[in-house]
Amino acid sequence: WQGRLFKIHRAYAAAGNSGVPGAVQVSDAGVSVACGTGRLILQEVQVEGKRATDALAFARGQRGFDGSILG
Repeated sequence: WQGRLFKIHRAYAAAGNSGVPGAVQVSDAGVSVACGTGRLILQEVQVEGKRATDALAFARGQRGFDGSILG
């Protein structure tokens, strides 16, 4: 993400509208990433050089994460 290594430590798959694969959506319910089929709900993530953190807390502190595309 933004040229830095982005690790997903904990997540689970969920059914639902997928959208563009890799597209991040942040809501009060949590952080999800669209997949080919369904969505991946992120629970714990880590950006290069930082500690692992709760995905929603990370997303709320990063401008531009909502709506970004993960490769």
